[in-house]
Amino acid sequence: MLINNYARLALQNDGGKNHKCFNLLCPGFIQTNNKIALGTSFISGGSSITYDGVPYVTMSIHRVSGQRPWWVSVNDTVVGYFPHTLFPTFFPESFVNQLGGIVHNSRPGGVHTDTVMGNGRLPSSGNSAVVKAYSAIAADGKDKKDKPSLFGVTAPRCYNAAVLGENQDVSGYDIAYGSPGGSHCDQ
Repeated sequence: MLINNYARLALQNDGGKNHKCFNLLCPGFIQTNNKIALGTSFISGGSSITYDGVPYVTMSIHRVSGQRPWWVSVNDTVVGYFPHTLFPTFFPESFVNQLGGIVHNSRPGGVHTDTVMGNGRLPSSGNSAVVKAYSAIAADGKDKKDKPSLFGVTAPRCYNAAVLGENQDVSGYDIAYGSPGGSHCDQ
C-alpha cells in the first residue's frame, strides 16, 4: 500500500497489533467523500493546508448530537463514518485514545530507513512537528482534557515524541514528534 514517501490518512482498530483496520481495504468504514479517502496520501488527497506557511492537518472522530454513527473528518471535511453497529454505545471513560506514526523497516538486519517522521526534526530540536490541542470527547459529549501519558518509542535517537504541555489557546495538549531517519541514527 505504501508506494511513496507521503504521509497517509489511515485508521486501525487495534494499533496495528493484529493487522486489523477500518481503512477502505477492510469492512465497516463508509466512505462519503470522493476527494479525501482513507489510505491516500495527504498530497494526492488534497488535504494539506497551511497556517502562516506551516503545513498542518486537523482530524476528528466524533458523534453529531442526535446521530448514531462515528464521523471522521479531515480539515473540517467529512471523509466518512463508522456505522453505530460497530460501536453501539459511547466508549467507556477508560477507553484508550492512541495517536501515532509508524516507520516501516523492510530492510534485512534491522537497519533504520531514511524515512523521516513529521518534519524530519526530533522534539529536542525545539522545532519539530506538533500535534496541537489533542483532546477527547467524554461520554456527555463535552471536551475532555486527555493528557497524553504513555509513548512507545523503540529508537529515541531515530524517532521520538514529547508532551509540550497544555495548549493555552484551545482545550487540549500539544505533542511534539519527529525524526530525521537515516540508517545510522541510533549510533
